[in-house]
Amino acid sequence: VGYPGGGAAAAMEPDDEYTDDDNADGDNGVCSFCGVGNSMHREVRRKTRHIAALERELATVKGDGASAQEAKAVAAAHYAQLQQMQESCAMRLAVMEEVERRLADA
Repeated sequence: VGYPGGGAAAAMEPDDEYTDDDNADGDNGVCSFCGVGNSMHREVRRKTRHIAALERELATVKGDGASAQEAKAVAAAHYAQLQQMQESCAMRLAVMEEVERRLADA
């Protein structure tokens, strides 16, 4: 997981020893080293962990050919069901149009 700007910070992993509840006492001070507010730092750390989790999930899905095949099979089945529904609706519409025509002629 990299950080904007690259450099040495780009190779750093999120700080897992802290939780989102760190400084829950409302400390919204500023870091004396970098000048970033504590609440902003916590938010960036939380989002970095979330992005890392999504990247791991994406890597798992990309690497798992069986999952991709299953997803394609499910999509194909849903597409077939959609086609059947469209055909059924078209037939019902034709019947309804015929009924309306007969009623108009009567």
